[in-house]
Amino acid sequence: MKFYNLFFIGIILSVFILSCDKEEDPSFQTKDMSIYDIKSETLWDYWIIGEKGDYLFVNESNGIPNKLFLSLGNASDGYSIFMDDSGRPQKTIIGDYIFLFDNFNGNNLDMAVIFPSGELKIERAINTGENWDLYSEDTSDNRESMIKWTGNIASGVASGIKAFEAKQPNVEFLFPLIDSEETILHTINGFTVDDYEILNLNTKTFQPISKIIGCSNKDTECALNIATTASLISNSSLEKFTNNEQKALAMQILSLTITTNKASEVTNNSALCNVITEFEEYTNTTSTYEFNVGIRYCPENDEPTVSGTVLSQKITYGPNSDYSFDVSFKLNELDSNKKYKYCAFIQHDDFIEFGHTNTFATVYVNIESLAQTGSAKGSFTYNNKSYEYEYYIAETCFLSGDTSFIGEWGIYTDLNSKHHPASDIGLGEINWTWTYWSNNSSVSDTHTPYIKFKNGEYYLGNPVYLSATHVGDKSTTINENNLNVTNEINCCNREQL
Repeated sequence: MKFYNLFFIGIILSVFILSCDKEEDPSFQTKDMSIYDIKSETLWDYWIIGEKGDYLFVNESNGIPNKLFLSLGNASDGYSIFMDDSGRPQKTIIGDYIFLFDNFNGNNLDMAVIFPSGELKIERAINTGENWDLYSEDTSDNRESMIKWTGNIASGVASGIKAFEAKQPNVEFLFPLIDSEETILHTINGFTVDDYEILNLNTKTFQPISKIIGCSNKDTECALNIATTASLISNSSLEKFTNNEQKALAMQILSLTITTNKASEVTNNSALCNVITEFEEYTNTTSTYEFNVGIRYCPENDEPTVSGTVLSQKITYGPNSDYSFDVSFKLNELDSNKKYKYCAFIQHDDFIEFGHTNTFATVYVNIESLAQTGSAKGSFTYNNKSYEYEYYIAETCFLSGDTSFIGEWGIYTDLNSKHHPASDIGLGEINWTWTYWSNNSSVSDTHTPYIKFKNGEYYLGNPVYLSATHVGDKSTTINENNLNVTNEINCCNREQL
């Protein structure tokens, strides 16, 4: 009987002790996430573990995260994300792929990917679903905000990589990504210090989650091995980035902006298009790169990025070079009264990036000339010289079309090499008369309609050939030769005066 009493007392005491342990450390019983401060034991600052075994290591500086390591449960399949001084993602290395991020604007960012082959691809304004403007220095010293922000970083990077993949028809990334659905990241976004205690790592606190992350023993040695493995993988991935020959080029291209400015000096057959390329002013580069910067243009029914005519110029960017390049291109031999599309581009080897597409329309101008010639015979004096014949030409010019780019217009005569500019630039007509004296019974001249555009260029239409021949013996006999000539100014008949 005494033996049985002792046996039952032992059972009761055991249950009591276990129940006391359970009540004494309720925070050790994880809900859906456990957070450990591991600064003193590892090279990481925090370790956040989800109920399914996925986890996140965090390094921070003054309340701003600067490095993360994410894993779905197996450290060898994890990857690191490195942040800039503002706590926004700067780069991540997954396997042999390098991802670079820049130009954060709301939910959007620009992304460059360096493939294992060395190929470089860039996508602009990728929607990540995370607002990168929310994390500010006002909350950076708050540990709750910092931990929440690590979830935003990891979720945004995963969403961005998936969005990049969707934009590239022949790209498929074959590696696991931790996104915010049903993973630790979803839980982190709802983290509050009231609901989750940040624990120190020891045997007692580690025991409840040891099996979740695959540690069969209850002590912390297994946990420290996982942290060490994560550090080694993170350092190795950073070394891959440092040794990659394309990284500097990718960073320069990612930082640049290319602007397609509005066309100017548009005439009936030409236009001036301007391209501005800007790199970050103080980008740290020790290499020199050559780029082709230019314009691609085509009729409005086509796409300049596909079938455009190409005009380009080489620029060199590197140490001590300009960081902003302003280049203009003259588009010639365009059709009159026609709409065109054009866009800027920058190219380096197989990489090419286009600016936005603009449009312009060439000017339509039409000149109609009505000329009448006549002659008389007699004794005529001009500049103290006597002549037997007098000839005259009367001509009227009509201007129609778009005159917004016209500086002056009129008639250019070959015989006396004289311009007769219009007194009124607007649409309408102008009349001219010319008188010639000669001892020959016939005379001829060439009149050419011209337009002087506001940019200072002259464009000539088809020449008009005029002639007059005197017939008869009397001085009053006049031979009329009526000419009705229409000339449309076009690219194929222009000359520079």
